[in-house]
Amino acid sequence: MVRMNRAPDGATNGERGKIDGPEWVRPPEVLMKRRVGYLGHIILEKGIATDPSKTSAVREWPTPTCVSELRQFLGLASYYRKFVNGFAKLAAPLHRLLEKGAEWDWSKAYQSAFDTLKYHLTSAPVLPYPDFHR
Repeated sequence: MVRMNRAPDGATNGERGKIDGPEWVRPPEVLMKRRVGYLGHIILEKGIATDPSKTSAVREWPTPTCVSELRQFLGLASYYRKFVNGFAKLAAPLHRLLEKGAEWDWSKAYQSAFDTLKYHLTSAPVLPYPDFHR
C-alpha cells in the first residue's frame, strides 16, 4: 500500500505536504510472512508461484461447449502463460477454433490440447527471481 504525502494536484499546503514522494506503509504482519498472496500469485522467498486457489478453477474447468466458453478458459490460462513453457504451442489448436469462419468441432485433438494445457497450468513451477550477481 502506498500513501502519498502530496496531494494529487500538486498542492503542498496542509498536512499532506510535509514530505515529498510516496511513503510505503506495510502492516507488520505482512513484513514477517514467508508467503504472501498477491494478484493471483504467491510471492515466496525463492520466487513467484501460481495461487492454488486460482489454479483449482483451471483444474475444475469443464470442457468448453461453445466459442464463448473457450475464450473464457483461454483468457484465464493466458494470465498464467509465463508459468508454462511453450504455452503458445500448447494453446495453438484451441486458438484455431476461435478463428473467423471456423466451425465448432470439438474433436479428440482439441480435447487433448485442452487437457494438456490444464495439466501444465495446474502443475506450474516456481519462477525464480533473477540473479544479478552471475
